[in-house]
Formats: sequence, C-alpha cells, structure tokens
Amino acid sequence: MSWYNDELVKANLDLMKVRREIQETKFAVLLGKCSFDEFNSREENTITVDANVFTFSINEVKVEI
Repeated sequence: MSWYNDELVKANLDLMKVRREIQETKFAVLLGKCSFDEFNSREENTITVDANVFTFSINEVKVEI
C-alpha cells in the first residue's frame, strides 16, 4: 500500500507541474494576443491528437472594473 501511495503522490506532483505549464502558456497567449505554436493564426482553432478532435476558442472581452 505504501508503494501505491508514493506513486500516487509522484503522479499528482507531475500533474501539478503540467497544469501549471499549461496555465502559463495560456496566459502568455492571451496576454500577448498571439496564437499557439500548433496554429498558424487565431482563426485556425482545431487540432487532432490520437483521433481526438479539440477545438479552441480565443475571444477578447472588455470587462468594466
């Protein structure tokens, strides 16, 4: 049981690292008003990975403070 718990902790730490990298990339793309490296422009928004199709939408909305 200890081995399982150790592996679970390692997997969660790896997941936290990946999630942070994804969030940093998304923030940079939104702040920089650019597109992801996988796309040529912001209008190109569909990517297929392992037979799964993902569609992204990047919109700009003005928010009153």
